[in-house]
Amino acid sequence: MTLDLDLDLSPATARERLARVDAAAYAATRNHLQGAVSGLSPWIVHGALSLREALAAVHARTPLPLEHRWVQELAWRGFFQHRLMREPDTVWHSRHEGPLPEAEYAAGVCAAEGQAGVAPGPAQARSDAAVDACPKEGATTLAPDPGATLRAEPRGRQASLLAPDVARHAASPAPSLSPPGSRRQPDLLPRRLLDVPADVREARTGLAVIDQAVRTLATTGWLHNHARLWLASYLVHGRRVHWRAGADWMLSWLMDGDVGPNHGSWQWVAGTGSSKPYLFNADNVARFAPKDWQVPGSLLDTGYDAHEARARGALPALPAGQGGEPLAGPEVSRLPPLEPAWGPDLRGRRVWLAHPWSLGDPPPGFDAVVALWPLDAWTNIAWRRERWAAVARRLQALTPWQWVGSAEVLAGKLAGAHPSGIDHPCVPPPLRALLDRPADSLFPALDRPDAPVASSFSAYWRLGTRHLRSVAELLVQLD
Repeated sequence: MTLDLDLDLSPATARERLARVDAAAYAATRNHLQGAVSGLSPWIVHGALSLREALAAVHARTPLPLEHRWVQELAWRGFFQHRLMREPDTVWHSRHEGPLPEAEYAAGVCAAEGQAGVAPGPAQARSDAAVDACPKEGATTLAPDPGATLRAEPRGRQASLLAPDVARHAASPAPSLSPPGSRRQPDLLPRRLLDVPADVREARTGLAVIDQAVRTLATTGWLHNHARLWLASYLVHGRRVHWRAGADWMLSWLMDGDVGPNHGSWQWVAGTGSSKPYLFNADNVARFAPKDWQVPGSLLDTGYDAHEARARGALPALPAGQGGEPLAGPEVSRLPPLEPAWGPDLRGRRVWLAHPWSLGDPPPGFDAVVALWPLDAWTNIAWRRERWAAVARRLQALTPWQWVGSAEVLAGKLAGAHPSGIDHPCVPPPLRALLDRPADSLFPALDRPDAPVASSFSAYWRLGTRHLRSVAELLVQLD
């Protein structure tokens, strides 16, 4: 499966790709890097394709049992969104302690050379290999501050083109990366992404599975889920990088990065959102990856007992890679690459609110469509330039009115209008209060404020399907 960085995020393109999904092949081969995965995630993440439509279309062609892998994988996405909606703080911070105390994981090791970071913790001090070299000048396309990558192409008047609200966001520091109690100090978000060791970001660890994963991520903006798990496990348990640094970095390079599933999966791997850490070895890679990804005879070619011991601090962290041609990663930014277009007075008019997580066609009956870019939504995250461009193309196809600013400013401009739109947990308040249509979910009853919060996927699945016997009954619930 491949994705073009020049994505068309329209519902029509999503339906074309959806029509090619083979449910039987998906269930049989989805764990293999060359398996029959769907590639639908960018359209689902950005609201151009709903979970209900993804389920209904495949079920209409090939009737599925309720326990089918396609149904469960859509439910996994729903579960992580459920967590993001109901317990948003636990997406950004560890739900509980992992195999090692939080301070044992590196949030940055470049303080001595002026980069944001902390001194090595006890686990790092046990091995010089745990301390990665600082990023060298020019080794990454990440800018020292978000405003440096404001536009896809350099423009001389960038600062003057920004509304004051946008300019303040570009210059403002993002909140601290680490959970409460850690020693990490606040800094600008793009600098935080450098907390991932340079040899990993530059695909020169010397481990084929890791370097191939990073190259694929950089060049396509997409990565097979199994490879995402391997990369996360290597960083957290092999190199002792804090899961949040890795999660933020991966999301910034993905075209389909979704905060709930991405950060939730990193916590699942780290063991801070699950009962045990996720580990892998060379045999696992050999089973599911093509030959040029495999790592026989490497430091990963050991039994799981050794990987478990390393994850729990009984063995030193894996060493950094030495030498090799560095990969130039993608440009990332916290700012959309477009100029605001504010549009007419909307008082008294019915207004459909499109936004980056709601790229579907507007329903009939509205006088105007406005695209909202609430800058607060990217306080904790960044996107690659190609993703900003793909979302901007779709929103500009929906409407010429592109409103850029804080959620408070955008909500204030809608005073006197009659707005409506699709809710999403990434849209910050008070703007989210105007989105009156429910967020996409397979089990919408579980997302009500009075419903219990599912502590695990098994609990989410059990609660969501307890009165159901078939996919047909589930789809009826969604009508």
